[in-house]
Amino acid sequence: NIYGFSQQNWKSQNLQSKFPTIAKKSPNPVTNLTVTGVTTSTISISFTASSDASSYLVDWGTVNSTDETEDDMLSQGNATITDTTYTITNLDKNQLYLIMVTSLGSDGTGENSATAYGKTLNVDPVTNVSVTEVSTTSITVKFDSSKYATKYSAIAIPTDDSGTISTTVSASPATITGLSPNTKYKVGVSAIGTNNDLSDYVYVDNVTTLAKKISPVTNLQVTKVTGTSISVSFTGSEGAIKYYIEATISG
Repeated sequence: NIYGFSQQNWKSQNLQSKFPTIAKKSPNPVTNLTVTGVTTSTISISFTASSDASSYLVDWGTVNSTDETEDDMLSQGNATITDTTYTITNLDKNQLYLIMVTSLGSDGTGENSATAYGKTLNVDPVTNVSVTEVSTTSITVKFDSSKYATKYSAIAIPTDDSGTISTTVSASPATITGLSPNTKYKVGVSAIGTNNDLSDYVYVDNVTTLAKKISPVTNLQVTKVTGTSISVSFTGSEGAIKYYIEATISG
């Protein structure tokens, strides 16, 4: 101890000189950061995990000006997560957001990140679309309204893609007319926002219009009678492909 430090201190200092402290490496950034879904108030994201991260910091904020820095934009909110999916809530509608995901180490720090952009909708899709009535030439659908919608578009798409037929209504239900009898359609409803932008359509598949009813023949007349036969004439029915003629004994 004559040199001013103990044997323990000497060992500690000697070890430090032989084995210098190595700075901690930040975890690798996440990859494949993707916006997977949006509504008027939410943005959902997913990404591929970093192999050496223990958690992730999600930051977000609105993009209002090209003069803003990323730090300025990413000041609206943040969350620390451990999953590789997340839904950001309580956002403003029809806004562009910058989203950053930073990989964090076991000590909760990190500097490697990935960014993505997502825009909230101006109007949410409708819900609970169902078919309530079908005729030979029309299909009626009902649906639950969308909060920001000013009107709704309803469409019918034949399975052969021969031409989409649409109508616009202010509220549920919607009746699409001018369809072909005995034809299979895909029916959808979309909400229309204040800027006339449409939400995603919500569809009901495989809706078939009724077959057209065959009207009775007209102008039925007996034209000839013999001992063993009766001849008749009549005006045919539109759409009929053959006729059934029956004779009964009266009296």
